[in-house]
Amino acid sequence: MHSSYGTGYCDCGDVQAWSKDYACKLHTAEPQPGDEDLNLSVNLPEEISTRIYNVTGIVLKYAVTLICWQDDENLPSFLHEPSKKPDYNYKTMLFNDETHTYDAVINALEVAIGCTSQQAMHLATIVDREGRSVVLSNTQTLCATAKKTIQHRTRRDLSRRTDKTGPLGKVHFLMNYINWSDFRS
Repeated sequence: MHSSYGTGYCDCGDVQAWSKDYACKLHTAEPQPGDEDLNLSVNLPEEISTRIYNVTGIVLKYAVTLICWQDDENLPSFLHEPSKKPDYNYKTMLFNDETHTYDAVINALEVAIGCTSQQAMHLATIVDREGRSVVLSNTQTLCATAKKTIQHRTRRDLSRRTDKTGPLGKVHFLMNYINWSDFRS
């Protein structure tokens, strides 16, 4: 036995392939037993068929335009970026810590970014699971305001349930002290 040096697709007609016939069952011209059970004609609703036709035309026109584009320095006009970019370049990130309760974070998010309780709970869950999350994308002013509001609303959350105690509490304290004292030369 030896392997074929084909293209990695169908081995139809390849004398070195494992099959003895000139074509596989999918590519033979003659009907095979069981072909009558296959439903190869699909009846799509008219609006879906029209939509597929239109989208395919748009994609093909786009592909042909880019493939045949001669100017190496400039893009076609339909690919230029909008002249005015939105001012939502700033993000407010919320990082996970072990000192705030879910309720305090949810309440702070509701006030700071104007979301529903369900949305705030979803964001708090993402922060708890992933360690951080973007909670607002907007202008610099609105992001700074949201940050201040979240910090102000969670500052008073001194839950005894989340206090660090024992050796872990001491490590947490020392890490904060080292960061605060900034031992850089």
